[in-house]
Amino acid sequence: MKKIILILAIISYALYSNASTGHHTSIKSDSAGVSKKLNDLNSKMTDLKTQLTKIQNQLPTDSAKYQDLLSRSLDEQKKSKDYAKDAVGGDVSAAKKAEKQAKKASDATDDANDAKKQFDKDKKKIKSLTKDIQKTQGKIDKLNSQSSQ
Repeated sequence: MKKIILILAIISYALYSNASTGHHTSIKSDSAGVSKKLNDLNSKMTDLKTQLTKIQNQLPTDSAKYQDLLSRSLDEQKKSKDYAKDAVGGDVSAAKKAEKQAKKASDATDDANDAKKQFDKDKKKIKSLTKDIQKTQGKIDKLNSQSSQ
């Protein structure tokens, strides 16, 4: 009976000492894991901010391009309307000129629409990146508060 109690005491002590050493290792690995996550999140934050800056710098250019193409489109449409009026009572060459001008107006309108889509896409991307930056900053703050405890 004494041998069994002695063996149980030795096994209990061995398990206890392994558990306490494992605990310290887990704290160190948790700290390393938090540090790695923080580094990854900081890297992601830098990337997001770089993308945001790039798009914000591109937005005025896209806006100016859209305004210019919209103005050209309106001018081409006005010319097309004038050529079409001339073609109604005119000859075949006037009709061909009107057709050619209508094609130019259509192309100019397509270009303006494409520029508008790009401008809208950039604005949407800015909103998305801003939201992602806020989420990432929240995660960084949470990890920082956990690691300081």
